[in-house]
Amino acid sequence: AFVGQFGPAVTPDKVKAALKAVGFADVVEVAIGADLCTIEEAEDFLAKVPEKQPFMATSCCPAWSVMAKKNFPDFAPYISMALTPMVLTGRLIKKEKPNAKVVFIGPCAAKKLEASRSDIDFVLTFEEVMGMFNAKGIALDQITTSDPLTEGTNAGRGFAVSGGVAKAVKDLIQKEHPGTEVKVQAAEGLKNCKTMLMM
Repeated sequence: AFVGQFGPAVTPDKVKAALKAVGFADVVEVAIGADLCTIEEAEDFLAKVPEKQPFMATSCCPAWSVMAKKNFPDFAPYISMALTPMVLTGRLIKKEKPNAKVVFIGPCAAKKLEASRSDIDFVLTFEEVMGMFNAKGIALDQITTSDPLTEGTNAGRGFAVSGGVAKAVKDLIQKEHPGTEVKVQAAEGLKNCKTMLMM
């Protein structure tokens, strides 16, 4: 989700280098966790839809999940229970480096609530990180690049785009089980998601 957040001239490599300049020990792409989430949700879908439930709602957004469960309690069991990319990536980091302090950086403050119940120690929004860069006098467009981010796949990176989670799950199911029909309906923004569930 950070691609393009800091301006068109700022590449992922520059963001990684800037975060290290601020004092982060390392930067791990959350697309790794998204790839693991895709596998879990695809398996869930194949096991449950349509035999055990009429549909599966998939999203890694806590604001969406809370809204859906609160306003449509009958649909709550149909919302995927797969761990989110943030949580899965945090667990991977803690497994490799148990004493690490894991900071998730993303666009939405709702992740702060989710982090309080997981292996994530802190959550920063893009706005907060930009404040850190400004305070340290780091000009992102002038940063020299460091190691590229290569761990995640394009499907995992697509989670940040509207409908990206469902697309990744559908693509994996169709790759592993050709001919399996997966119908997808997506909406962007809580208002549109609420309308979709009402319909």
